[in-house]
Amino acid sequence: QVEQEDEKPDSEGEDDEDEEEDDGKREGYEAPPIDRSGDKSLGFLWHLYYEPGIKWAHRGYSFCVMCRNYKCEKNDYVVTSHCNANLDHFRWEWVDVGDGAGLMKTKTEDLCLEGMPKKKWNFILRPCDKANGRQHFLGLDESGEKFQLLPKEHQRKTNSMCITMLHHPLAANDDDGEMIIDQVCYKAERTETSYWTADYSP
Repeated sequence: QVEQEDEKPDSEGEDDEDEEEDDGKREGYEAPPIDRSGDKSLGFLWHLYYEPGIKWAHRGYSFCVMCRNYKCEKNDYVVTSHCNANLDHFRWEWVDVGDGAGLMKTKTEDLCLEGMPKKKWNFILRPCDKANGRQHFLGLDESGEKFQLLPKEHQRKTNSMCITMLHHPLAANDDDGEMIIDQVCYKAERTETSYWTADYSP
């Protein structure tokens, strides 16, 4: 099992300010519209929601969640990277389990995202099990609209917990970006990393 590093999620104001780059995709830039009308049998890209005006510390605006190391393996974690619709380890499936909940299943393997309750919740890939509540998520919208993804068994009475990343999206290299975690939604909203889209484009 991969243990999540004991980082400090309260340090949003320290998001690698010295690494910010002007890549020509900042003020006044509009991303091309995403075609989300593709065949659902392909699986979807788990896409970090972007709209003009959002400013992340790292280059680019098109980030997706993928399996690390170009393959989906049991007990591994998942990370953000620059989206690539041609690679299967970027593709996901939503498995409905009822009551608005579902599993986040990898397209290539019978592995689903599962919360592991330690001091902090780690999210790793485990064999899919519809009866396992730690694999149940709420909120996914398959129509292409933005959504917040909530781990069903890790909700608080006062503040909702959202699937996000520790700071801004990162693609350190092709296979090891920013680890996916959960965090109280208002903190993820401050870093503009609380919303996602399910992109079925081919």
